[in-house]
Amino acid sequence: MDASEISPVANQNDLSRRAALLEQALSGQGEMLAGARRAHALLASTFNAISDAIIVTDAAGRITQANDAVLRLFNRASGYTVGL
Repeated sequence: MDASEISPVANQNDLSRRAALLEQALSGQGEMLAGARRAHALLASTFNAISDAIIVTDAAGRITQANDAVLRLFNRASGYTVGL
């Protein structure tokens, strides 16, 4: 059976089914993304609530993260230390 033998109704049903499956998959990914954002916000607030200064660097020694205690210690604005 080639494409010319498939009825328009069958094509519409297949498209509707595929659209529903895609919508369901995207909905699940949206929920996972929302969960990841909540987890990131919790981690960031916990990281910044720690009173000890914490600096995270990459393999080259560049600062990738610093908590608020580091900023207070060096009297710097937020975002100043990342990338140094």
